[in-house]
Amino acid sequence: MKKRNLITCTVFILLLFAFTAVAAAVEDVKTLSIDQAVERAFHYNNKLKKIKDDIDTKERYRDDAAQLLRYTPVDRSFEPGETNLFRYYYGSDFEYRKAKKELENEKKKLVIDVYKAYYDVLAKQLDVREKEAALNKADIELKQVSAKVNVGMANNLDLLEAKTKVEGAKADLKKSQQELDSAYAELNVLVGYNVDERPKLTDSTHYAKVDVSNIDSLIGLALSSSFEIWTAEEAAELAKTTKLFAKYYDEGEREQRAAEMTVDDTKDTLRKTVRELCLGIEAMDKGHQQIMNAIEQANEAVRIAEASYKVGTITLDKVLEAKIALARLQAQKTELEANYQVAVMTLDRLTDSSLLESALDDNETKSISKKDKKTEPAVQTGQKPKEKLKVLFTVGKKQYQCNDQRVDIDAAPYVKDNRTYVPVRYLAHALGIADDNISYNGGKVSLKKDDTELELTIGKPQITVNGEVKEIDVMPEIHSGRTMLPARFVAESFGCSVMWNGSNSTMEITNVS
Repeated sequence: MKKRNLITCTVFILLLFAFTAVAAAVEDVKTLSIDQAVERAFHYNNKLKKIKDDIDTKERYRDDAAQLLRYTPVDRSFEPGETNLFRYYYGSDFEYRKAKKELENEKKKLVIDVYKAYYDVLAKQLDVREKEAALNKADIELKQVSAKVNVGMANNLDLLEAKTKVEGAKADLKKSQQELDSAYAELNVLVGYNVDERPKLTDSTHYAKVDVSNIDSLIGLALSSSFEIWTAEEAAELAKTTKLFAKYYDEGEREQRAAEMTVDDTKDTLRKTVRELCLGIEAMDKGHQQIMNAIEQANEAVRIAEASYKVGTITLDKVLEAKIALARLQAQKTELEANYQVAVMTLDRLTDSSLLESALDDNETKSISKKDKKTEPAVQTGQKPKEKLKVLFTVGKKQYQCNDQRVDIDAAPYVKDNRTYVPVRYLAHALGIADDNISYNGGKVSLKKDDTELELTIGKPQITVNGEVKEIDVMPEIHSGRTMLPARFVAESFGCSVMWNGSNSTMEITNVS
């Protein structure tokens, strides 16, 4: 009896340890959203850290040189001994301003790299699933052929072909798994995880059609806004300024001409890049519609195959064949949507605009308008709020509260430089601003309500209220594909009061008409 109790107790302890190990393993599975991936990439990216350090160093060099200058030369009547000092000052000033611009440009490029790596993992996961289904189908066909050989309905050649298909399916699966490993490794390097980690990705690709038909207009925006053009033009201006200090004047002239030729070459390259991006985006638009139509047909084919299998008119391998075709199309859809979004984000970076943001918001508005208006909160459609308004935005939470209503949002507020940033459209809705009074144009966000019209520009520390420009200590920015505004300045410009509760990281916006 004692021996039986001892065995029972031992088994119970072993089961308890096993359950604890499984639970711990489940808890250890990391999840990663696209916003979290971008945030981690900003934190771990060494290039951004180096540029930030360079900005401080170059500012110090520039300031040190400025203190040594006694005058600003306008012609060649300067002290020859001060030639190097002038060249050094103008050069260090250019490098300082360039580093500040480069930091913002590299942030945008890093966001694009993260999106590309994140979506590549999603696409490779679907590809692996397709290859697993193909291997399963090949195994079933091999069993079918083996059974036929046993009853004389197939020969050894048929059996060899079936075995070859299985080996080919195994090789295809192994290759897909290796590609998934490589995709994960690239993402992990960007976000600061160990190379062999496999976080569970919680977001998926999405598609929002962007209008790029006015290519010439987008080229014009790129020529006036891109970091590449700014750098080339400022380098040409530097050459023009410092030619005064060249040992031989014609040497300075040659340097200036070379810099101006670089500007022309950079503009030509940029025109070509923007045009190719626009044409590629339009082509992917058409391809996306074709894939969606094909997926609809493939879903119907799977439904018919499953129904036919249930009544015994087809074999299981035919059902798997239909499912594999559907899985292949879904993988193609994910890959196309990923390439589409990366292309639009690249175009946004070059033109300093918000094409993707506007398209996503248009889709969101259309989706809302299709729902039953009786069940939709007024704040989500930008209707005028009640006289008494109380809005709560919590940092890191994809939901805000407006009076007694809770509204889900797709980008969480965050704090930067001691200011709370909120997605522009949700902030506007919370303040009772209708969608028709929210607009984007070349990086500029415009909001209008009653007699107040407000404008902010991405990357500029100022706000314009009814035509009056006011300086602010932070600037609007693009974060994970969303336009984020410093909420306090916006809310107060529309007559609201703003309070910050540090204990729960919540911003409270109130207004009494």
